[in-house]
Formats: sequence, C-alpha cells, structure tokens
Amino acid sequence: MRAMLPWWLLLLALAGCAAPKVQTAAPRPACVQDGVASWYAPHPGQTRMADGGRLDSAALTAAHRYLPFGTMVRVTNLDTGRSAVVRITDRGPAVRSRIIDVSPAAAKLLEMKHEGTAHVRLEIDGAGDAGCLLREAANS
Repeated sequence: MRAMLPWWLLLLALAGCAAPKVQTAAPRPACVQDGVASWYAPHPGQTRMADGGRLDSAALTAAHRYLPFGTMVRVTNLDTGRSAVVRITDRGPAVRSRIIDVSPAAAKLLEMKHEGTAHVRLEIDGAGDAGCLLREAANS
C-alpha cells in the first residue's frame, strides 16, 4: 500500500514548478534641467567652435557652459512640445539667465527662431547611473 503525501507538501512541490518571474531592468532616469534657451548666429569671421570643429549653421549643435563636448542632449520647447537632439560643440551662452544656446537649425526645429528665446527642458537619457551632469554642472 502506498502512503499518501500531505496536501500541503504537494502544493509546495507544484509551486516550485511555476515559471520563473522575469525581472525587467528599470529604465534609467533621464537627467533634466529646465530654463531659457536662445539661439546663436555665426559672427563674421567665426569658423570654429570651442571643440575645434567647423561652424555649421545647418547642424544640430549647441553651446552649454559645462557639459562635455560631444554630449547629446534632447532640447524640448515647453511651449510648443517640439524637440531636437543636439550635440554640445561650444561653450556658452554668454547671457547668465540662459541654460543653452542652440544652432539656427535646432532653433528652427524647436520653433523658437522668430522669438529668439524659449522655455525649454534639457534631457540626457540614461545619465542617472553616473550622476546627473546637468545637476552637477548647475552646482559648480
């Protein structure tokens, strides 16, 4: 005669057979800064940016006081919802109350060329793991 297992032992055994739970990695937070942006026009005779590259009004570039050259930043016009991803190639803006200067091409995409300035949000995707460069820059 075969001995019967207690019902709770059978449930415990079956629970071990359940499909493993897949844990998805949490999205890395974006580094965010809000403020006023302006756009720059090339000055007569200006052919180089601070990173050593050539000035190109048609490129999606920007000037920021502290972010490393080559950093890709999403700039969103908070009034229109339009955004552009720009590469930091220069230092600026010269006006202290502004957080970024964008190229004429970026200003056109952001629909801020006519006004000259716009309230924007800057985002660096996935910058949360290494610390927020925008926050660090603002505090230095």
